[in-house]
Amino acid sequence: MLIKQVRSLILSNDRDINGQQEDRINILLFGIGGEGHDGAFLTDTIILASIKPSTKQLALISIPRDLIVPIPGGYGYRKINSADSYGEEIQKGHGAEFAASVVEQVFALPIHYYARVDFKAFKEVIDRVGGVEVYIDRDFSDSLFPTDDYKYRTVSFKKGLQTLNGQDALDFARSRHGNNNEGSDFARARRQQKILLALKDKLLSVNTIFNPNKISDIVGSLQRNISTDIEWWETAQLYKMAKNLDYENVTMRVISAENNGPLVESMLGDAFVLQARDQNFGELRRIVQNIFDDHSAQTEQLKNTTQPSDRKPTVFIQNGTWVLGLAGEYKSQLERKGIVTGGVGNAIVRNRKQTAVYGSETQANKSIVETFEKLLGAPVERIPNPAPAELFTDTTESSADIIIILGADSDHPLNP
Repeated sequence: MLIKQVRSLILSNDRDINGQQEDRINILLFGIGGEGHDGAFLTDTIILASIKPSTKQLALISIPRDLIVPIPGGYGYRKINSADSYGEEIQKGHGAEFAASVVEQVFALPIHYYARVDFKAFKEVIDRVGGVEVYIDRDFSDSLFPTDDYKYRTVSFKKGLQTLNGQDALDFARSRHGNNNEGSDFARARRQQKILLALKDKLLSVNTIFNPNKISDIVGSLQRNISTDIEWWETAQLYKMAKNLDYENVTMRVISAENNGPLVESMLGDAFVLQARDQNFGELRRIVQNIFDDHSAQTEQLKNTTQPSDRKPTVFIQNGTWVLGLAGEYKSQLERKGIVTGGVGNAIVRNRKQTAVYGSETQANKSIVETFEKLLGAPVERIPNPAPAELFTDTTESSADIIIILGADSDHPLNP
């Protein structure tokens, strides 16, 4: 078996993995409780990870577990998190493959690979890499966190940069009833994306890749607790690709009902559910299919904010906080509103409390300034001449029309 695996790794260099020729590789990630947990095969987490090899871009799209979708096989419309369980009913060990086919059908997008991991592997892997570092946006507690014996316990987290062990990371990712704006599935999905990126940092670190014992333990845990269609040689190719992705510009999207999003909240009997606002999944498909190049969602307001030369304003976004991926998230939100950004990066000062938006003296069209004031809920200041040194970093240009420096108050979606 080992010889076969080594041989496949050696021969993998000249082979393309699925989706590589099309310049988009879609990997569906599931998290389940596993044997011994209530609803063992109900997916607690569903994240679509998409890679665009030509630009080294990565997108993480969280699909809410309460989304109602058609389940083939005579099951009718059910929550999407039940697809894995129904697949196991049809054929034991078939759940992850069946669930991936459901997602593929709903979003009209090829799923090239899937990986289903249970809670046990999640905790073991994080503990084996020494925990993960995550910036927690706010203090919150959840007194209704479920236990394995059908009771409840309280979990609490403090704002700031924290190192979480396996159990704490699992609690952070699963909490559904937290206070302080952390009590929604959408907030939970954002936390799960943070954990995933933090775990990536540890898995790709020199402390892991040059430690054979650690790698052996991680692989062993995954082999015991994972269901996937990724072959060994494909794992090697994906690993090499993952090392070179642009993690400063990760696109992170949570499909939600917030801010007039593509979903609406509803009740089906006594159960809370989420339904596609357009009732035919068209908007959901557009979002997912165009996650890397979606500039089509222009509003009438934004159509009227071009400068007299019809040149779109050049926008640069700086992350003035320690929240991982915040600038990239705002970049994605702006582009969904039709504003093309020139780039993102980290600000020189990383402990800003308030977001600042600067517009250049050459900015002739006042409506652009008004648009950003409304979207970000922050006043726009003119870029002073000469500009202060902290305004420009290696990733920004002095010719920018708009410079946004995100502060601690920017932990919310853009205003509609």
